[in-house]
Amino acid sequence: MDKRKADIIFKKYSLIPDDLDKATFNNYEPQNDLTKIAKEKCEWFANHFNDLTGYNSLLLQGSYGLGKSHLAFSITKRVRDLGKVVIFITMPELLNVLRGSYGNSEYKESDILTACKDADLLILDDLGAEYVKNDEGKESWAADRIFQIINSRIDKPNVFTTNLGSKELAYKYGTHGGRIVSRMMNGTRLIKFEGKDYRLKGW
Repeated sequence: MDKRKADIIFKKYSLIPDDLDKATFNNYEPQNDLTKIAKEKCEWFANHFNDLTGYNSLLLQGSYGLGKSHLAFSITKRVRDLGKVVIFITMPELLNVLRGSYGNSEYKESDILTACKDADLLILDDLGAEYVKNDEGKESWAADRIFQIINSRIDKPNVFTTNLGSKELAYKYGTHGGRIVSRMMNGTRLIKFEGKDYRLKGW
């Protein structure tokens, strides 16, 4: 696919917070040795995207405010420069869009799910921050859709970011939890983040 078409898909289906717009590898400031290593691994992943084999996905896991989303979007920009189809989605916003897709001619659920399935690289940011229960506290269609998306990406390159551990994610997604986590970790390298929230620096 040529870069122009890849850009159209990115702009149509990506859901990106405004504060990430200027995020790059160059302006990421590691807070400690662990986040420095995380940056190096993420940049290596982006630079070698065309040559990835075996473990071709990343899971950026750790507390909030350590730059996981910043690095994930930095990967997005670098891989897009290769002419690849990349979709970056913040999970809470995705579910809002899916809910609003019913009766909405601009976004059809099937189109969104197909775009996620077919992308050269899918980035799911802030996994676990979305609300997945219905009014009775039971698993809703949201957990079904999350499973559907992740299941469609098996053996394809992905980047996931989350504040939660594997047990917390599995619990959150109820009956789908174990399968969601299992498929997420298929061919995925874990990159841990630890430290203090950089947004509170100086407080």
